[in-house]
Amino acid sequence: QLKNIKSALQLVALKNRGAYPTTADGLESITEYLPGNTVPFDPWGNDYRYTAPATQSTAKFDLISLGSDGKEGGTGSAADLSVWAIK
Repeated sequence: QLKNIKSALQLVALKNRGAYPTTADGLESITEYLPGNTVPFDPWGNDYRYTAPATQSTAKFDLISLGSDGKEGGTGSAADLSVWAIK
């Protein structure tokens, strides 16, 4: 899911001369580029956290799942998952 959302965000940026949706625009602004035209929930049923410009990475945006506990940090299944940490 993170890769699908990342790809949709990159498509939007290509169409907008490199500009990604802002945090205020949110992921809802890219639904036309996502499967089913909806923003999916993370594997634990929580919203993904999207921030643009990025505040937690050197990328243009942050896209994070807060893990099974829905809180920042954590270990194991409760650890945060970032789109930039996925290969």
